[in-house]
Amino acid sequence: MVRIERAYVIALTIIAITITLTQLISQRHIRLNRLDSTIVNISGRQRMLSQKIAKSAIQLVTATDSVRFINSQSELRKAVNLWAQSHRALQNGDDEMGISSVNNSDEILGHFEQIRPAFESIHKNAVILAEKSTFQTINQPSWQSSLQHILDHENDFLTIMDAITFQYDEEAQQRVTSLSRLEFGLYMVAIILLILEAIFIFRPALRLLKESTDKLIVSERNLEQARVEKQYTKQLETKNQELRQFVYITSHDLIEPLNTIISFSKILARNSSPMNELQQKSVDVINKSAFRMKDFMLSILEFSRIGREKTRTEVDLIEVIEKLKTDLHSLIEEKQASIQFVGESLKFGAYENDLTKLLQNLIVNGIKYGKKELKPEIILDAKEQKEVYLVSVKDNGIGIPEKYFERIFEVFQRLHTRDQYEGTGIGLAHCKKIVELHDGDIWVESEEGVGSTFYFTISKQPL
Repeated sequence: MVRIERAYVIALTIIAITITLTQLISQRHIRLNRLDSTIVNISGRQRMLSQKIAKSAIQLVTATDSVRFINSQSELRKAVNLWAQSHRALQNGDDEMGISSVNNSDEILGHFEQIRPAFESIHKNAVILAEKSTFQTINQPSWQSSLQHILDHENDFLTIMDAITFQYDEEAQQRVTSLSRLEFGLYMVAIILLILEAIFIFRPALRLLKESTDKLIVSERNLEQARVEKQYTKQLETKNQELRQFVYITSHDLIEPLNTIISFSKILARNSSPMNELQQKSVDVINKSAFRMKDFMLSILEFSRIGREKTRTEVDLIEVIEKLKTDLHSLIEEKQASIQFVGESLKFGAYENDLTKLLQNLIVNGIKYGKKELKPEIILDAKEQKEVYLVSVKDNGIGIPEKYFERIFEVFQRLHTRDQYEGTGIGLAHCKKIVELHDGDIWVESEEGVGSTFYFTISKQPL
């Protein structure tokens, strides 16, 4: 058990680290996408701004009145300032424009070196027109020359800027592809680790738990035989208690790792990056298996608790049945089931909690294994006999083949797949153990397709 615990801790640590790395990569993926998107948008906007500069310069030089001149000069000044700021941001970064840092490739740096003459010429002449010209002097040859320089270099600037924008976009796509592959790889590692943990850690633990449960059953049978023969031995009692405690502790301790697996599978399922079909299917299988194993552990835990009541108390059978109707109200309403008691009003000595669990298991089974076309009907009967009280629970369900009459009371025995009916195969073993605690017998009479009637006896004992 210590070795299993150590392996579980190691596996859990690796899974936690893997999921943490996946989350960090996912966050980095998001940040890089935002940065790349901003850079590509600004780079693409440079074409529009350079065209805006040329258009405003033409309007300014050809203005026929001062109002058009002033408006054109204002538009030119704004376009030049934003154009120059964006150009610097693409090379050196600019927090104001949302580019905290840049890491341009050699190819992009080469393009910026090629574009420099065109940029400097356009910027220089645009500034001259935007800052130094006036409506009275606009027709001077120098202003016409500045406009011509802008127009001459515009095409070179646009051509190289298009190449820069294309390169930015291509490199962004490469980064997205690389990070997506790494993220997918980490997802698969986490899923594989969860599967391996279930195979190599929980399977041995369950095998050990089943062996211990089998030993507990054998030991309790021996103890019961010793009670019948009035030959109690301290050694048998001690061994039985140790096995019961081991089953309780083992099943209880295994529930927490199962909760951890369920939590990790939920983290994977709600991760910010969408999972593909294989990932989603793997996570769903892990989640369903963990929940099924948890139900199994809880059933084992409940099995180990049977018999902890030390003394019998007077129990009113009708009160117990009415209490069960209240507790099972949701299930009864959902299945539209009816529960009737037609027997004698009996009060007798019993272990009340265990007897309640016994009747609950038989009633729930009668509802669960009902036929789809019929509403479940449960009829309880009770009679006082010479040495025992006889109680029966009758249903109109699917029935049980005669060859399984003995097998159904054994631990871990199922007659149907989990896809047909949920369950752990321990419920009727619970019933048998409880009846044996009351020095009674339990058996079933059934006709396949018609229904089943479970009988059990409670021995008469003075309180």
